[in-house]
Amino acid sequence: MWDWLKNLREILHGSLWFIPSLLAVLAMGLAVVMLALDRTLIHKTAPSWLYQGDQQAAREVVGVIAVSVIGVAGVAFSVTMVALSLAGSQFGSLQLVSYLRDRLNQSVLGTFVGTFIYCLIVLGNVGERMTPAEVIPEYAVTVAFLLAIASLVAFIAFIHNIGQSLQAERLASRVGGWLLESIHGLFPDQPAQHLPVGRREEASVAEQSVQTLRAHHTGYLQAIEYRRVMHIATHHDVLVYLERRAGDFMTEGTVIGQVHWAGDGRGEALAAELVDCHVIGSFRTPTQDPEYAVHQLAQIAVRAMSPAINDPYTALICIDWMDAALQLLARRDRPSRRHHDEAGRLRLVAVQPEFGVVADAMFNNLRIATRTHQAVLLRVVDMVANTARYACNEAVLHALTQHLDRLAEDGAHMLPVARERELLRVRCREVQAVLATRAAELIAR
Repeated sequence: MWDWLKNLREILHGSLWFIPSLLAVLAMGLAVVMLALDRTLIHKTAPSWLYQGDQQAAREVVGVIAVSVIGVAGVAFSVTMVALSLAGSQFGSLQLVSYLRDRLNQSVLGTFVGTFIYCLIVLGNVGERMTPAEVIPEYAVTVAFLLAIASLVAFIAFIHNIGQSLQAERLASRVGGWLLESIHGLFPDQPAQHLPVGRREEASVAEQSVQTLRAHHTGYLQAIEYRRVMHIATHHDVLVYLERRAGDFMTEGTVIGQVHWAGDGRGEALAAELVDCHVIGSFRTPTQDPEYAVHQLAQIAVRAMSPAINDPYTALICIDWMDAALQLLARRDRPSRRHHDEAGRLRLVAVQPEFGVVADAMFNNLRIATRTHQAVLLRVVDMVANTARYACNEAVLHALTQHLDRLAEDGAHMLPVARERELLRVRCREVQAVLATRAAELIAR
């Protein structure tokens, strides 16, 4: 359930409607409370700072605020669409979600919508021909003034934020922050603890029946509720193998795993319950998928290096964030594929994201885009050296060595100037020495 809630939070965070809808509901509640307050204090002397006009003036004031705010909201929506269009054309379509996830933009649009709805409700309670016994909603009209001022401040903040968000540094830092957050959540701080598999596990697996797990929907696997899978496996005394991980695209009927159980007719029911632990949607989310943020950074860098844009500076910014993420990932041991219950019995074997997979997503995209740009290519080679110094196991060094060899080979064939090719060879030899030194340190442990 917790993994499902985290994934739902990511989906709602990336929607442009959730916060505006929430603020609209709060505005409706605020309007009801203010009108009730005015009716309660009808016979009391109003403070001097409250609205002091008559009924007609109150209707005009609230009406003007409503019309003005909804007009500004239309301008804000238009500016947002223009920003999304510019971001999509310059940085790629994957970056649109970063603008939709901006809390300030969502809050500003929600402020406009909420103020408009508030004014409509108050306006409906200010009659054109109110009797002397009826109360003029002084508190409600005063709050409408305050909301109008808040909307003006929010609009100024919105324009500033849109201008800032179109900068490559701001966009790269936002996506890089998601990548670091995803790595912190998926990879343990300490090396994984592998519990021994007892004889009972090894013998029972061979004797158990097998039921295949198949996807019920077509789309991207957004998250897997591992805690729920463990609970089901422990409760029913079964062993579950999961063959897919978050970020994979699956069609209906795709095999996603197996469940081993004592053959007592529970296979189909168990399979249906375990398949429901897989959250499938039409798009990817960064909840359990660090590659998603990597592809976003890589898309910015690759487009920046294209002949149409030719902006190596933006590519270097993205590489800096990839370097930070790769160093963090190199310090962490990969999560264990084997999960045991409290009694030490094996209950779940699942595919987990590994360093090599994330590194492939980074280097394979960067290598193709930077093979003819010496400065950026050298920075990618330095990324290998920086990561190697923090490698926690030989698998990390092996992956880095492979990518270093590919970078050296591509640069040797694609760099147009002999001097540049020689500088790349020298730098690669230095990085190879760093890799060898770190390998020796790991062996000496």
